[in-house]
Order: sequence, then structure tokens, then C-alpha cells
Amino acid sequence: MNLARHRYFYISGAGRAVKLGSIFRCSSNGSLELEDSVEIASLFDLNAHPSRWSFPDGVGEVMNEGWTRFRSSDVSHTTISLVPILFLRLNPWLSQANYIFGRHRIVSNFEYYVYLRSVNFELSIPETREDAPAGFLFLCPEHNLQTGQLSFCWPDQERATYWSLDPTGAERLSTKEASQLGFPPLRFTATAIADFWDAPVYNGLRQFHQAKGFDPDSQDLVRHLGWPLYQLSGGIDVPSARDTDSGMVYASDDESEHSPTSDIDVDGEVPDPEDDNHDGVHKDCAMSECVEILNCQPADAVQDGTAALSATFKFLIYLQLVLFLFLGFSLLNDHI
Repeated sequence: MNLARHRYFYISGAGRAVKLGSIFRCSSNGSLELEDSVEIASLFDLNAHPSRWSFPDGVGEVMNEGWTRFRSSDVSHTTISLVPILFLRLNPWLSQANYIFGRHRIVSNFEYYVYLRSVNFELSIPETREDAPAGFLFLCPEHNLQTGQLSFCWPDQERATYWSLDPTGAERLSTKEASQLGFPPLRFTATAIADFWDAPVYNGLRQFHQAKGFDPDSQDLVRHLGWPLYQLSGGIDVPSARDTDSGMVYASDDESEHSPTSDIDVDGEVPDPEDDNHDGVHKDCAMSECVEILNCQPADAVQDGTAALSATFKFLIYLQLVLFLFLGFSLLNDHI
């Protein structure tokens, strides 16, 4: 089962970087623009890699200097896309979400906190009334979109792509020249895909970590597994330290070494579990990390308020999680 649900965000304009694996607090007004969200935590010491420019019929031809060439006749009325890749076998956020929530005393509205899983850069070429002239579309080297180890964004259009009548691309056409010759205009878009979870999932993880002897309000478990840690990266207002409705209680400033040092929200970076630790704790934790399962409801429904889970459905989800954790304990006992 997969208890993760998904949201989609639109990234407008060039120069707006997206950091894979980071944690955002969404705008409470239901905006789908990533610019209206606040990054509160991010990963470090990990690297993402851009894939190749591709379209439904395949990939383009890579030229000597890394630019990719498409024939104008092949890309009319189509979309060319690029999706950066971050190799993580398990979701890194869940292993330390309660630590981050506890540090900033976040006790409600968990559906506003999302894990940015992937981003899709797309170049759309519309259909023209007349056939486009024989020519070529050149797209910049894929690594030109990478601005950091985990960050990607569209460059300015002039540096991202251009039309040319020359097969080598040596003679570029300006946007005005390309339009006058009949080449179609180019539309740049980027869409980020993010995952989020509800309170029963985080409560279940809290109980699981406690049962295994780890403090859920610390990063002890992550350190035990040798994974990288989340780091704080932004600021938002935080609520009070207690929320009896959610059932989550966090230590006050003088009770915990993890009290917030500023009025910012969540942090974080999580390691890539590339080298698996095969002890029983790691096996159980891997199982708990895989709570990212069950695509329950579309994000749009959450934003318009229609996706509120009924008490019965929440109970069923929680019961499933408890059974899942019980299975983990059984496997651990068998392993011991």
C-alpha cells in the first residue's frame, strides 16, 4: 500500500531553480505555483543528474559541443522533455520527518508539507498552419539546466534553444527571424511533482521508532543507518508546541536539545541508502520508509477541501499501518 498523495506545481519563467528532495510548505490558499511555497528543508551531499532531451518518437542527435539537434519536420506539434534523476531507493524524508516537525513544533496541517520528488522540463512546439521550413532545432546541453548538486532551472530562452537553417547550428536564427521564416514559437514550462502524507502516517512512524528504541524527535535513527541528514533552509511561522487533536506532542525549548533556533520551519537532508545495512533495524526501517505507497486521492481535491478523510477511513489507514509495523517486528524476531 502507498499512503503518499501527490501535488503538482507549476514553475513559471526562467531562472527559478527547483531543488530535488527538498521539503516545501505549500501556500494555504491552494496555489499551484511553486513560487508561492516556502522551502524549509533540503538535502546535501547528494547529486542528481539530468536525463537526455527526448520526445515521443525518440531522442535527438547530440552534436560535438553537447547541443542536441532535432529536425523541424520531426518536432512539429510535439513536446520535448527532460527529467532530472535523483537515485534514492527509499524516500529520505520519512526517516526524520518527526525530528524536523518536533524541532519546529509543527503539530498540524501536515498535508501542507511536501517532498519534492521530481521535476519535468518541457519545450512545446505547436502545430502550424503551413509546414515549417526545412531546418533544425537545437537544445542546449542537458547539464546547462543544472545549477547545483540537486538544483535545476530553465536558462534564458536565448541560451536554451534556437532554430537554424544550418545543420551544424553555426548560424543561429533570432526569434524574430525564425518567426518570419515560418518556424513555430517555442513554449517553455516546468512542472514539479511532490508527495505528502497525513498525520496517521507520521504518528505511526513515531510509534515505530519508539518501539525500536530510537527517539523520533532526534536524528539518531538516521545516524545509525549512516544516512545523510536534512538541513534547515527556510523560514515560516510555527504553531504551538501541542496539538491534542493530532495526538502529536513535542518537547518544549527547555526540554529538548532540538528546540528551534529561529522562527523557521522544517529542515533536512537525507542520505542516499546506496549501501544497504542488513541488520534487523535497517530492515524494519526500510519497511517503514516505504510508506510511500497508495496514491489515495488527487492533489486538486485536497486543495479545494474535498479530500478530507473521514474518521473511518483514517482509522482504516492507521490500522493498515499498525499491521504493517507488526509484520516488521515479526520479521525482525525471525531474523534474530
